[in-house]
Amino acid sequence: VSSEPELLSLLSDLKANFGTCGYLPGLYEYIVPGTNRLDLKKSIEHGLVLAFDGSSVVSASTKQEGSDCGNDESYNDGNGDRAILAFTIDKRISSLKSRWVCSIVATSHLTFETALWYACHSSEVGRRMVRLQRIEDRDCTVMGGSDDDDDATASSGVDENGNSDEFVPFPFCLSFDDSLPLTDGSLASCLP
Repeated sequence: VSSEPELLSLLSDLKANFGTCGYLPGLYEYIVPGTNRLDLKKSIEHGLVLAFDGSSVVSASTKQEGSDCGNDESYNDGNGDRAILAFTIDKRISSLKSRWVCSIVATSHLTFETALWYACHSSEVGRRMVRLQRIEDRDCTVMGGSDDDDDATASSGVDENGNSDEFVPFPFCLSFDDSLPLTDGSLASCLP
């Protein structure tokens, strides 16, 4: 996702066609693109807002030898299921290990779990998070904030440009749209 209008269009489509709320879920709020959401704007600029298409997820998973992921019709109905994954930094968070919030809007269990897996394991997402975190830390120091906060990038094995062969994303708080059915055995049903 490369712009706020594109994100709004995707969210509107998910609301109209799949019954989602039409916004990104945040911590005790909806994250609505607009002039007051500089955190979301920065995340878009740094490639931390992504869209997933369920049909490509199913075709990729069924190509793996012996994989039956995506073959269960109750798991993914094949109706163009999609997901949106967004990482933002919530500066109001002070009592947790990380200020990162991971928001997921998904229309099936498969796309939800794909987005969550990507959020937890993508080296590219990790590098993008490092770059944005460094900018935020620098801005906080310039604005008179404390520069003795935990600097997760210092011990992460990345260079000054955020490059690394392997890097996992920062810890984050997960928030997801409640339109995803909480069926027994699904990952979403196991989460608080």
